[in-house]
Parts: sequence; structure tokens; C-alpha cells
Amino acid sequence: MKKGIVLLLVLSLLFTSVGCSKDNTNNEVESQGKNEVENQSKGDSIEVDKKLTNVEVTIPASFFELDGEEELDIEQITKDAKEEGVKEVKLNDDGSVTYTMSKDTHKKLLDDMKNAMLDSFDELINDEDISSIKDIKSNKTYSEFDIVVNKDEFENSFDGFAVLGIVFQSMFYQLFEGVEPDNNKVIVNFKDADTEEIFNSITYPDAFNQ
Repeated sequence: MKKGIVLLLVLSLLFTSVGCSKDNTNNEVESQGKNEVENQSKGDSIEVDKKLTNVEVTIPASFFELDGEEELDIEQITKDAKEEGVKEVKLNDDGSVTYTMSKDTHKKLLDDMKNAMLDSFDELINDEDISSIKDIKSNKTYSEFDIVVNKDEFENSFDGFAVLGIVFQSMFYQLFEGVEPDNNKVIVNFKDADTEEIFNSITYPDAFNQ
């Protein structure tokens, strides 16, 4: 799967329909990181540069690659981002894009992404068409998930594909937090609701290359 496809999916979630979800104190995420988080490999990494008043997030060109697209629609990306409070969007010479925003806006966007994931949990659990999924639990950084399912029903369905939406959201959440791409992993554990046994575990994005 192309990185660009993943990015465009999560960008659409971030800048067009993140919305606000109900408070869930059991799932609150504590902000991670130091005052300054910057990846060293500028050509192939996401950079989150937390300065005194602003935060800069640079997304490399490789994350915007999409078959059939000759160039990035920077005008639309800029419009969508500014509607969410981003101060500036800059297309760099190497094809990467830098978002400049206040610390408050950065925190709000992270909170919105977190709340969007919580909404996704509820939607999957309550979706009658995805009946095998009974519960979803995550760690505080949203990098590992336990998907509690009816094992027999799950293994005879395509319900596993429904979890990919959460995977994409998690990957972008971590990148926006400043996690280096090489360390940006999402672990999905499938747990039997009856025995509480983990019968399958998948690590993304490694699974996309298999």
C-alpha cells in the first residue's frame, strides 16, 4: 500500500471531519515528548519542531506519493489546514510540506485525532455489520491495540479489514507527535473474548510489505 494513500486518508480525517467526541477519562492520552523533537534525516522523515511559541511539522514528499497524481494540490491542503487553525503551509523544494501552528493548535489537533480514534472504537463495536468485534482497548500512546472478538465468527468474516482505519489514524497520530518513521509501528492483537487468549498479532506497516 502506498504511503501517500495512507497519508491522504488520515489527512482527510484530520482536516475535514475530526470533530469532537464525548469525554472518556479512561482513555485520556498524556502528552509525550520533550520541548524539542526533531528527526535527523530530513529527506525521509517527519519532523516535529517544538519551538517557544510555534510548532512546525514537516511531512516528507514520500508520504504524498500517489499513483496517477503528478503534483500535490497544495492550495486545497493549505485551505483545509488553515480551517483547523494552522498558521502556514509551505511546499518545500524537496516536495515536503511544512505546517506551522501554535502550540495550542498542535495540542488541539492531537486531541482531535485522539477523539477521532475513540469514536472509531465505538463505531466498530456498535456496527451491526461487524458483529464479531466486541471491544477495543489501547495503550496510552495508541501504538498497540487489543481487538476483542468472537474468534469463530471473526475468522469466518472480513471484519479484520475494518481495523485498518484505526491503524492509519494511529500511524499519523504518532508521526504528528514526533515519532521517527522507522519507529512508527502499530501492533494489533486479536483476542478471543471467551478465553482472553491472543490468537493473532499483526505489526504495521510491516504487514503491508508481506
